[in-house]
Amino acid sequence: CKQVDEFNYCAMEMGYAEGSSWHAYEAKDWVYLGGRHDRAEERRLEMEEEVEKKVEGKTGVLRNMQKDTEELEEEFMSAAHKAENLFEEEHVDEHFSAKDYSFEMGFGCQYKITGLFKTQLADGIMGMENSSRSFWHQMYSAGMMSAKAFALCFTYADKISREGTDAGAVTLGGANEDMHTSPMVYADNIDLGGWYGVRINAVYLRYDKGGNGTVDTRRRMDEEGENSTNSTDEEDKDSQDGDEEATEESPTIVKLNIDLDRANSKGIIVDSGTTESYFPTHMNFPFQEAFKTLMGFDFKSQVLGSSGVNPETDYPTILLQLRAAPNVEDDGLMDENGVPLAGLAGEIDLDNPNDVILEIPPKNYMKWSKNSKSYTNRVHMTELSTYGVIGANAMFGHDILFDVDNKRVGFAKSDCVFD
Repeated sequence: CKQVDEFNYCAMEMGYAEGSSWHAYEAKDWVYLGGRHDRAEERRLEMEEEVEKKVEGKTGVLRNMQKDTEELEEEFMSAAHKAENLFEEEHVDEHFSAKDYSFEMGFGCQYKITGLFKTQLADGIMGMENSSRSFWHQMYSAGMMSAKAFALCFTYADKISREGTDAGAVTLGGANEDMHTSPMVYADNIDLGGWYGVRINAVYLRYDKGGNGTVDTRRRMDEEGENSTNSTDEEDKDSQDGDEEATEESPTIVKLNIDLDRANSKGIIVDSGTTESYFPTHMNFPFQEAFKTLMGFDFKSQVLGSSGVNPETDYPTILLQLRAAPNVEDDGLMDENGVPLAGLAGEIDLDNPNDVILEIPPKNYMKWSKNSKSYTNRVHMTELSTYGVIGANAMFGHDILFDVDNKRVGFAKSDCVFD
């Protein structure tokens, strides 16, 4: 114990950049994760009932007869032990209760929280870093998972409740391919003191013109910026025709002109515990410049709902190109026909075709607020002296595998539906 608090407990605490914090003392308890907890005991009861039927069939006695004589009790218990062993042999790969995965875990028992921990749905942190004290590592050390790997899959919930919200899935020991809508591709994992680091090799903006239409969006954003709506119908038509011409010639993808060594100098981590995403401040101007080149109007970090513009469909997708993991097998790079897997850089970067492309669609970085009745940017390029963070908002719509054994981070598109 490195620190004792005022109550003579082993103390621990953590503060975060936005001002939130938690304070706790160290504790231990038996825990388990996974399964339908409300049905686990029912399933175990079913197993016990099946064993009991087998015992009754062999001994010709009922369990309540145990109380009558010591001889009958011994006969029953001996037969029950044999039946249980036989049942376990027949169902060796099955677990009938979430408690079958229970293990003794050390954790921080919170007694004080501040900031967002008081107001947001999540009021604690489930540590998953690469550390012997993390949840998954303690579970691995207890023999409850066979590999040093876990996957996080986040999806948007229609309803949010403190009683429980379906927001995705956690897979311990690997990833569940049944949830994937695209192949899993692998980026190099850089160990940053327990954080899961990656290297950014490029950043792009891509606009899919099949949305609400580049032309109409540009015109409305220009009008909003200039506060000018006094043009005649003929002028509007001329302006729109001109925009259509420009749209046909405009690019669908633009690469940001950034200093990659500088962008990666402090490290870029993938961290679900950070709600939003943060990158070095020197990336801001190249982002603004690329946005204007691609879209034809200036990027606005806040867009009023009354503007008639919906950034969730009218803004471009941010593409992060992450350095490929080394020593990936061919089936992790191409399909059975030799075609590069979706999710890899491919023709975008012929020098690094096996790099991973992580897509951050506008609905993940421009979030609607009922209070302000506006969309607000959630990908911040403001960091001066610390590492960049690919936060939870950039992870939505993906199943992300943290494969510690193979030193890689896997990305697969997913709706995170767990059947």
